[in-house]
Amino acid sequence: MPKQRSKENGAIPHQLQQQELDKIIEKQSKYYPWLKELNPNKKRQKIAKYKLDELVAFRVPYYVGPLIDPDGAKGDNGKFAWMIRKEQGAITPWNFDQKVDRVDSANKFIKRMTATDTYLIGEPVLPKNSLLYQKFTVLNELNKLKVNKQPITRDQKQYVYNHVFKNHKRVSLKMIGDALVVKSDYAARPDVTGTTDQRNMNNSLSSYYDLRKIFGDQIDDADKQDDFEEIIEWSTIFEDKHIYALKLDELEWLTQDQKDQLQKLRYQGWGRLSGKLLADRGGKDQVHIVNSDGERIIDELWNTNHNFMEIIADKVFKQDIDDFNGEHLEKTDINKVIDDLYTSPQNKKAIRQIILVVNDIINAMGGVAPQNIMMEFAREDSNDHRLIHSRSRQLEEAYKKISDSWFDNPDVKNELKEKVKDKADFKDRLYLYFVQGGVDIYDGEPLNIDQLSSYDIDHILPQSFILDNSIDNRVLTKEKNNRVTKEDQLPGEFFGAKMHNLWQSMRANGLMTWRKYNNLMMKPSDIDKHDNRGKFINRQLVETRQVIKLAAEIMNNQYQENGTRIVTVKANLTHHMREKFNFYKNRNVNDYHHAFDAYLTVFVGDWLLQTYPKLKPYYVYGDFEKADTKDLRNFNMLYKFEKNHQLDGDGEIKNDNDNMLRYMKRVYHFKKMLITKELETNHGALYKQTVFPSPAHGKSRKLINAKKDRPTDIYGGYSAQTNGFMALVKIAKPHGDEYRLYGIPLMEYNQLKDNEAGKFDKHAIDKIIDEQLTNKKGKMPEHRVVLYKVDINQLVKDDHTIYTVSSKAYKQSAQQLVLSDGSMRTLTNNYKNVGRDDLIETFNEIIDNTIKFMNMYDINDPEKIKSNFTKLSDNQEMRNVINNLLISLHANAARGDVSGIGMSKWFGLFQLKAGLKLSLKDELIYQSPTGLFSRKVRISDL
Repeated sequence: MPKQRSKENGAIPHQLQQQELDKIIEKQSKYYPWLKELNPNKKRQKIAKYKLDELVAFRVPYYVGPLIDPDGAKGDNGKFAWMIRKEQGAITPWNFDQKVDRVDSANKFIKRMTATDTYLIGEPVLPKNSLLYQKFTVLNELNKLKVNKQPITRDQKQYVYNHVFKNHKRVSLKMIGDALVVKSDYAARPDVTGTTDQRNMNNSLSSYYDLRKIFGDQIDDADKQDDFEEIIEWSTIFEDKHIYALKLDELEWLTQDQKDQLQKLRYQGWGRLSGKLLADRGGKDQVHIVNSDGERIIDELWNTNHNFMEIIADKVFKQDIDDFNGEHLEKTDINKVIDDLYTSPQNKKAIRQIILVVNDIINAMGGVAPQNIMMEFAREDSNDHRLIHSRSRQLEEAYKKISDSWFDNPDVKNELKEKVKDKADFKDRLYLYFVQGGVDIYDGEPLNIDQLSSYDIDHILPQSFILDNSIDNRVLTKEKNNRVTKEDQLPGEFFGAKMHNLWQSMRANGLMTWRKYNNLMMKPSDIDKHDNRGKFINRQLVETRQVIKLAAEIMNNQYQENGTRIVTVKANLTHHMREKFNFYKNRNVNDYHHAFDAYLTVFVGDWLLQTYPKLKPYYVYGDFEKADTKDLRNFNMLYKFEKNHQLDGDGEIKNDNDNMLRYMKRVYHFKKMLITKELETNHGALYKQTVFPSPAHGKSRKLINAKKDRPTDIYGGYSAQTNGFMALVKIAKPHGDEYRLYGIPLMEYNQLKDNEAGKFDKHAIDKIIDEQLTNKKGKMPEHRVVLYKVDINQLVKDDHTIYTVSSKAYKQSAQQLVLSDGSMRTLTNNYKNVGRDDLIETFNEIIDNTIKFMNMYDINDPEKIKSNFTKLSDNQEMRNVINNLLISLHANAARGDVSGIGMSKWFGLFQLKAGLKLSLKDELIYQSPTGLFSRKVRISDL
């Protein structure tokens, strides 16, 4: 028979087990009357008649969570609890509702998982189905519709909102066109465009529609709007209908019929913006989020054709948002603020590291704060494979809609079908070929798909004018056409008159964006029109990602009293510097690229401050003065530097009168840079999660009880515990004392330590070490714990090398590989234009430098290994070996397989199962976040 408590019994509904229990109670109560005691919770007697029934029927609601009071818990016990109590005392199945507040606990459960506003720090977001949030999404989409290729008017937009969206749960563009005919604006249905599928609107007023069916005209009562918003929020939060019903009872004006209908509604999901941001909801003492006319964001969406991003870019709104965030930061602990940010854990960690690094630098400078802090976040990955695959889908969709009236080339259509069928990578050249309909964008002549590499990819607006490498600023063209356009002239001047009809057709048929069309038609005289100047500067200098704005706000709040300016530098500027001046970058070689990226960020930020001081409002956080752009004719902000600093064809410095480029090259070639790793303590899983059978049923191994009352010889168990940190132990040996690292398992330490918050329990560690050193005969060598806590990533220096400790048995090299410019050129940009001799030369340099400078790695018979490498069959195999070798040599735990050339399969793995052994001369190195401060402790001094 299967054990009753096994997980297989989960397939049997607990109600069947409860019925069996009831029959047992009824029969046995003749002999044991106390078994028939009724459930003291009278409200649940229909579900569980007897008191004992609750042991089967009762479930702790998921929204209540651990039955721990987070405010009264010791240590970390309350870290993941959120329960709200009604009163103190032991909680049982029979007094649960007396002791626990279900409603408040459920509310807290949802709120703790709900994100905060993307723009306003700490402000809770609205439900996705909120009346206000849906009004925002509908207006934001409506405002950019076009009717017969003209922007929809404010009057038309408001009419459509009131007469179409309020009366239909789903809205199509056809319905909007018909409504405008009814309005008498058009005699026949106009062409309405502007949505993603060009058929339907993506957003609706579904909540308004639902509630109007229940409340009729009451839904428009201004005095009841807050109540309706609460109803939607309760429906979103409380899945439990009983709790939802209790909350509805709080609204005394609701009828029972209305409550019954509301309980059938179930809303899900949360938006990304708050009521404070959209409609200035909140306390009167808070900063108001309004424009210069006193209009809220939702008002401007209603009264104008601006969308949200255009509105939020307004100087007054930006100032209000910054003031609100600054006020919030002054009142709130910085760590709590970072915890609540609407961004990823990686970004939160990065922001914390920024603060630690800046504080460390201030400390190194004797307490003097920096004048400027330059910040750059990594670029989005433009080579994402999902983008490449989505390009094929975009082209297929576009070609399906293309009419033969202007595009009658079946060969290009068939070529696209073949490429899609073959799952070709739609990289830039191939993508541009199909986007251009297989013709040269400048003269309309056909291009040969088999000779794409012979054509040029031309920047429409040249890089001397603006740094823009997007598809919207690049075209595929013949070399002769590319040579026609010069630095101070634009393609629109040469080809616009002849080609604008074709370009217009491409744009109308979805093969060209408005932005690309405008770039192609641009003439120098157009720069001053339609705020093009401001748009160009914004594209070059303004960082739009909200996480960077939040990080800048936090940094500004931390250091503004010292007069420190926060300068945000767009990553494309530093990336352009790397490519322009051959500052090669390969992440597998070493970690120095992080340091040089930081240097480039500072250099570019300082260059902008010195060269374009009038443009500070675009890149200095919190500077809201009006920027003076009238004299600016060139929008590549690095062009002046590029013009005065040049390399020749061999990559040598050709022009550098002020020696700035030489100094940058010198910094780039530094062979020693400060690299630090954060010291860590594991706080995750207590074991490796696989449960193994008992030794009697399989391979013999030492197992750990899954639970106290489940012995491993019957139930099996876990194979290994997770160590939280390590301890260094001095052990007496016949031939002299020995120092070894021992792991401290998380579970054992948590069980033994004193629960007082923040207290480190040495006595618990002594017990754990004693147990590990006790042999099967019960004997234990003489020993002493000399260092009770050694963190993961602790830096250690011995006679030969320097390394970090990743566990009691593993260590990793802390030395960084440095290669020549020639080898770095070979390794950069996926080995483009690299020959076999280049690969051999690079491989030989890696081997030679490893032997010479990286003592931890043992390379036997290097000449034979080099010879084996030269015998590899093709260049791709050589590249794979080099990549795997670099991965194995990198200062981290990663390893690559290089056994194919006679090296060890475990090359780069440094392990000692008995525990890493340290000598008296070894030193533990403790570093500050930047590495500017360090403290060395010799083992002999412990």
